[in-house]
Amino acid sequence: MSSVYETGYIYKILTNDREYIGSTNNFILRKSKHVSNCKSKSKKNDTILYRNMREANGKFFMSIISIHNNITRKDLLELEEENRCLFKTELNMIKCKKTKNKYLSYLEKYSK
Repeated sequence: MSSVYETGYIYKILTNDREYIGSTNNFILRKSKHVSNCKSKSKKNDTILYRNMREANGKFFMSIISIHNNITRKDLLELEEENRCLFKTELNMIKCKKTKNKYLSYLEKYSK
């Protein structure tokens, strides 16, 4: 069963004229984590998004696209994927909707 969030957000990051779409249930905390991940040199944070943010000296603009009340994590990820496709983002590396096996494989690869 998927978690239900009181409030869910779909957001967009703009950095170096390129876009990234994400989702979260805590916009302020997620923004803070993006700042932290941008500064980190770990393999997990060596992504197109964070490399692009570093090239812009850590500068980026993060805005809320939509707010959803009482939404499941699954539904929020589906909305994120719809927006990712709609905006044709260049900085998203992976689809939001993954099978359980693909997700476990991703975690295994990047949690070392």
